[in-house]
Amino acid sequence: SYHLGEYVPVSNDSFYHARRILDTVEDPEQFFEFDDRIHVPEGSWIAWPWLYDYATADLVRGIATIGGTENTEPILMYVPVFWAYVTIALILLISIELRLGLLFRLLACLAVALSPLTQMLHGTGLVDHHYMEYTFVLLTILAGMRWFSDPGNIARAAFVGFVLGIAPGFHNALFILQLPVLAGIYLLWLRGQNWQWREIRAFATSLIIGVVLVLLPSEPFWEGFFEFYYLSWFHLYAAGCTVIASCLIANREWSFKMLAVIAGVAVLLVMPLLQQLLTMETFLAKDITRFDIILETKSPLELSLGNPRIWLVDFFSLLILLTPIVWLAAAWSVFREKNPAILFFSIMVLFGLSLFFMQVRLHYFGSFAMILGPLLLAARLKGRFPPRSGLITAAVLLLYGGAYAGPVSNRLFRQLPLGLDAQYGLVQTAIPTLTRACAENPGVVLAYNDLGHYIRYHTECTVIANNFLLTAQHERKIAEIDELFSMDLESLLEQRPDISYIFVSYPFLLLDMPDGTQKVASEKDVAVMNGRWPLMVDLLQKDKPEFPGLAILREVRMREGDKNFAIVRLFRILPPVSNQVPGDKQASESATGS
Repeated sequence: SYHLGEYVPVSNDSFYHARRILDTVEDPEQFFEFDDRIHVPEGSWIAWPWLYDYATADLVRGIATIGGTENTEPILMYVPVFWAYVTIALILLISIELRLGLLFRLLACLAVALSPLTQMLHGTGLVDHHYMEYTFVLLTILAGMRWFSDPGNIARAAFVGFVLGIAPGFHNALFILQLPVLAGIYLLWLRGQNWQWREIRAFATSLIIGVVLVLLPSEPFWEGFFEFYYLSWFHLYAAGCTVIASCLIANREWSFKMLAVIAGVAVLLVMPLLQQLLTMETFLAKDITRFDIILETKSPLELSLGNPRIWLVDFFSLLILLTPIVWLAAAWSVFREKNPAILFFSIMVLFGLSLFFMQVRLHYFGSFAMILGPLLLAARLKGRFPPRSGLITAAVLLLYGGAYAGPVSNRLFRQLPLGLDAQYGLVQTAIPTLTRACAENPGVVLAYNDLGHYIRYHTECTVIANNFLLTAQHERKIAEIDELFSMDLESLLEQRPDISYIFVSYPFLLLDMPDGTQKVASEKDVAVMNGRWPLMVDLLQKDKPEFPGLAILREVRMREGDKNFAIVRLFRILPPVSNQVPGDKQASESATGS
C-alpha cells in the first residue's frame, strides 16, 4: 500500500472506493451515486450503496480534523486495519454467548487475528467494503443469539431488526441476512415458541425504520429502481416480506392449516422477486463475463484441488478440512438443539458455510464457523466427558497450533504485489504521465477493463469499462472494449472519435502459478491474447511504433534474457492533420522504464 512515498489502495475495487471516499472527504457535496466518468458515454449508477463510502469519508474527515492534518490518504488506508479490533471484539462476544471457556475464547480471537482471510479484509489499503460485510455477519450472529436466548426481550428484538435494516446501506446484498433470522424465528415457532406481538412488533418496526433510513438518501430509490444490486425499492419490499412473514405467526401456535396459509402467502410474496432472484443466481453461478478468470469467484474446493499446499495449508489453514464436519454438526443441531441461541448459531453456520463453499469471495459469511465451530464441538465434548477435559483441551491447542503454523510462517507476512495486483505494478509507472495528460486535456481512455478503476482513481479522464461486473450494462461495456481492441487502428480512429488516449498492457503478462509465484507469459499465451485483442497486441509488439494518428506518451519495457520488449504503452490520439496546431506531432512525452 505504501510505494515511493505514496499510499495507494489495495485490490482493484478499493481504488474506486478510495476515489469516492476521498472526493467526499474533500467536499461532501461531491459525493456521487451516478458516475458520468465510467461506462462512457452513458455513464453508470454505482452498484454500491451510499452509506459505507459516505460514513467512511465522515470518519476520515473527523480523524484528520482531530489530528490537524490535511493528508487524508494514510488515514483512509489504515481504517480497515484498526477495524480489525471491532471484528475480534465481535468474535469474543460471540464466543461468550457460546459459553466457551476463557482459553477457547482467547484461542478464537488469536485464530481470527492470524488468519490470512482476516488479512484479506483488514490489510492496509483494503478499503473495499468486504470487511464491513463481515462485521454485519458477525453482528447478526451476536444480536440474533442474544435475542433468541431471551425471545421476550423487546430491546434485543429491536436491535436485531435495526441491524438487518441498515445492513444493505453497506452492501446491497446484505438483505440476505434476513433469511437466517427468519428461519430461526420459524424453527422456534415450529418447536412451540409462542412469539408475542410485542417482540415481533419491535423487530418488524425497527427493521422497517432501519431500511427506510438507508433508502431515503439513495438516488436509485427515488428514481424508482427495483433491483437488488442498487439500494432501491427492492430492499424495502424484501424487508416488507420479512415483516409480513414474522407477523403471520405472532400470537399463533403452529398448525398444518397455518403452515398452508404461510406457504400460500410466501408464494405470492416471492413472485415479484423472481427476476431479481434469477439475477442473483447468475452471480452465484458465475455466469457473468470475465467471472471465469477472477480468482475470488472460484470455490475453495477448486482452489484446493489446484494446489492443496498453498490453499489448504497456507491460506485457509487446515481447519477448513473440518468444515464438512462442522456443517453436518450444525445440520444435526438444527433438528436437535434445545438452546435457542445455539440453534440460531447453527443456522448461521449452515448459511455461511454454504455461501463460502460456492465462492471464496464469500468467505466472510462462513469463516467464523471454521474457527468457532470446532471450538464449540470441543467444548461440548468436554462437557460430556469431564474426566478427559484436559486431554481434549490439549488436542485442541495442538490442532489450532498445527493448523496455523503454515499460514503464519508462509502467508501472513508475505510480500504482496503493489495494489494486490501484478497488473497494477506493471502500469503504475506510466500512470503519472496519464494523470498529467488528463489534467491538461481530459478525455476518454481506451484500456482493458482491469485498468478502469486505476484510471478513475488517478486521473480526471473517463473510461469505457472497468471491473464492475454485475449488471447487463457492465457486460455490454466489456463486450464493447473487446470489440474495439479487435478492430484495426484505422477503423477504431474512424468509428470512435471520442477516444483521446489508448492505454495498453498485456492483461496476463504475469501469470499466477499454483505455488503462489508468478511467471512471464509465454509466446503461446500471447498468441491466445492476439486472437482476442489483436489491436492491443499490435500496439505493444512493434518495436518502433509508427502508428498514424498516435503519439506515444509513455512506454514501459521488460528485459527477459536477450529480449527487450514493451509491456505497457500509453498513446495520445492526435487530431486530424487539418485540425492540428504547430507542434502537435511532437507534443508527446516519450519515456521508457524497465
